[in-house]
Amino acid sequence: MIVFWAIAALLLLISLGLLLPALLKPNVGLAVNTQQQKLDIYQQQLAELQQDEASGVLASSQLGLARNELQRRLLQETPSALNHQSFVPDKRLAWFFLLALPVAAVSIYQRIGNPASIVVTPLPANVATQADDQKLAEIESILSSLREKLEQAPNDAAGWALLARSYGKLHRYDLAINAFEKAEKLSPDDAQLLADYALVLAMANQRKIQGKPEDLLLKALAIDPHQPSALMLEASAAFERKDYKTAITLWERLQPDLAIGSAFAVSVQESLVKARAALQQQQTAGQP
Repeated sequence: MIVFWAIAALLLLISLGLLLPALLKPNVGLAVNTQQQKLDIYQQQLAELQQDEASGVLASSQLGLARNELQRRLLQETPSALNHQSFVPDKRLAWFFLLALPVAAVSIYQRIGNPASIVVTPLPANVATQADDQKLAEIESILSSLREKLEQAPNDAAGWALLARSYGKLHRYDLAINAFEKAEKLSPDDAQLLADYALVLAMANQRKIQGKPEDLLLKALAIDPHQPSALMLEASAAFERKDYKTAITLWERLQPDLAIGSAFAVSVQESLVKARAALQQQQTAGQP
């Protein structure tokens, strides 16, 4: 609703910005010489009469009569002095628009608009929960169908990897681990797959990387020394066990591959600062 009124206020300001300058301009005197205008018309008509005489269309006597008639009309219609028309700024009219336009706009909207439509009414908690449950049920149904197809075609490594990662996102770690086992057997040299598998195992084991998760990470880094997920996880594991030199080495290897200024790059830089400070304290204390 705040956004709506902000936009409405902006439109009103634009409208006033177009109207008020025209009403508040400095005095501009517009001297209109109506006498000169009449003389110009007279000279033009007289020239036409003279051209008619020269071409034989009009006799000399007729030219004199016509000239006299033009002069008579000129004296009747033209004032002897200049007619000055001045534009004077109307400040009262400007103040009227400044005050009346917003009030009129709001009043008209209150009468013919629908103010209730701009109020965002949050969904009740039970409705939102039902929508989430329905979406989750649909995803579960899709994954169940995928699993049935993979059981009929068990050599589909990409399919098993997709199923494993999907279950991992849903925190269904038991089903994710089962799918990762099948995918790893079919693609043992996929560094990204091994890193994702290690992460799911660690999450299922209270976020502990020691054991099989770390073995998978080391295997992934042997295949691809710059695999970002494996580097990040193994560096974190090294930091947790106070192997700061290894953590620094891994984070420094990861750093050049990250987009400068990205959230990931900032996080790695912060981790490096902590690891270097911890290493310095460790060395100062004489620890290995």
